[in-house]
Parts: sequence; structure tokens; C-alpha cells
Amino acid sequence: MPTHRLRFDVNCSILFTELPLLQRPAAAKAAGFDAVEFWWPFAEAVPSEVEVDAFISAIRDAGVQLVGLNFFAGDMPGGDRGLVSLPARAAEFRENVALVAAIGAATGCRSFNALYGNRLPGVDPTDQDEVAVENLAAAAVGVGRIGGTVLVEAVSGPQPYPLRTSTDVIAVLDLMRAERGLPTLPSSPTSTTSPSTATT
Repeated sequence: MPTHRLRFDVNCSILFTELPLLQRPAAAKAAGFDAVEFWWPFAEAVPSEVEVDAFISAIRDAGVQLVGLNFFAGDMPGGDRGLVSLPARAAEFRENVALVAAIGAATGCRSFNALYGNRLPGVDPTDQDEVAVENLAAAAVGVGRIGGTVLVEAVSGPQPYPLRTSTDVIAVLDLMRAERGLPTLPSSPTSTTSPSTATT
């Protein structure tokens, strides 16, 4: 039987949903997974310290490794798909970056997914893209302090979401390179339903 070194993880934000969120890491471990990932697990960009500590403890107590975590993406059930390109919520995103890095430092997680945000009616897409460059650069610096990587995700479903293919993501990273003088950014070909390109 062929062997490989691929590590499988389970996204506890979309699986084991019959359980409260803090019980899902243990359920993943019981199902044979040693690694888990989460969308942002809180209702706010900056939840209480008690909530954060409980989340970190749930990961540790289950004996699993957190390998992926989303930045705060807004009200996902309500249709939000990230804050990165939303001018009115730039400060909220920046506050979230610091907490994401702190959770990464506490758990060993080093991969952090940033949903770009939907196009907004009445807002120039160029203005949104400029805000996105600033926010992604800030996120890269924030998680870079712990050796982390920001993943920029292409999502093929929601129509207002502008990054629908890997080519769309690469265009954003090209803009970052041009405007911020960032070094060459690693990329990896994947499907348009998973994080496709990383910034450092």
C-alpha cells in the first residue's frame, strides 16, 4: 500500500457541528485527527480574554495541533466574506491581527487565512483594493513576528466576492509587490475553494 507524508486535518468550524465549538477539537482527536483548523471561532473581532483562553485550552486539552485559523471575516452566515478590503472596517481588521498572532503564538499555529471581503455597492473597487493592500501588509507584519504566513483565499461561490480564481489572488499579490516593495511571494496552485496563495 503506498505511503505518503501528507498530514490530514479537520476544519472544526464546518465538521462536528452537532457539538458546541469547544468540544470539537476533542471530537476530532477521537475520530483520529491530530490536527485541526478553524474559521474565526468568535462572534467579534476581539472577544473577551476568557473566551480566547477557553478556545486555546480546548485545543491543548484535546491534544491536537491548530494548523490553520481564519482572521475575523464578519458575519459569515449573513453573507460577509472578510474585512480585508472594507474601508469602514479597516481598524477592526487591524485589531484582529494582533489577537490572531497571539493565538498563533499560544498554539503553534502559523497559517492564517484572510478572506478578502465582498465588493461594496457605491464604493470604487480600486479604493477597496488599496485598503486590502494596506491590511494584508499589516497582517503579514503582525503574524510575521511569530513566523506566520497570511493565506489569501479565492472563493468561487459568492458573486460579490472578487477573488474567484488563483489568478485573481495573484493580481492582488502583484499589486502588493508593486506598491509595498515586498519580496517575491510564495504561491501554490490549488482549487478555488481553498487558500491558494500566501504572503509573507
